[in-house]
Amino acid sequence: APGEDPDLTIVIPTLDAASERVRACVSAIQARTEGPHDIVLLDNGAPPQGFTAPVNAGLRAARGRYAVVMNDDVEVLPGWWPPLRDALDTGASVTFPVTVDGTMRTDFAAWCFAVSRDTLERFETEPGEFFDPRFRVWYQDTDLLARLRAAGTPPVCVEGSRIRHGLSETVASDDPELRAWIAKEVARDREAFLEKHPQVQLTRVAL
Repeated sequence: APGEDPDLTIVIPTLDAASERVRACVSAIQARTEGPHDIVLLDNGAPPQGFTAPVNAGLRAARGRYAVVMNDDVEVLPGWWPPLRDALDTGASVTFPVTVDGTMRTDFAAWCFAVSRDTLERFETEPGEFFDPRFRVWYQDTDLLARLRAAGTPPVCVEGSRIRHGLSETVASDDPELRAWIAKEVARDREAFLEKHPQVQLTRVAL
């Protein structure tokens, strides 16, 4: 409501803020999110900046006690937010919902995850940077998973929260220049990850 401070900020990076995919994502959030919240939509399609930069920018803009990072091809289902918030309140550093009718990961489904303000401050890689900026497009989620595990606080899958997700729709593009740029950045990110985590088996968390 006007003048009401948000409890939750939802950060959505996208390559096309005017797309029907984004409209459907935002409509579901508006219809199915309980409590005061705001949405930070970051269009980074021209020129592309990858995934890390817009997410970090959105998190810096977050005003709520909690933040959710969400791909633009996610559809939240009724009752999705309170269980994620409750799990954060009981000690989880990062929480994520169950993905129905599609691919699901139980270690970390990074296409939609929730953090508290404390988590943002505790796990930032440098001031104002929650995701490690050295990973532009890929592996920032796998890096975060490694950091959370090392701290003894791995992400928590919350059974009471449900979403749908169009796997990999976020980075799908018919633009050959954009696809070439993504492929180049993914290769660069892979080398950066192996340099930072030489002992970690490389299995990135698909977005």
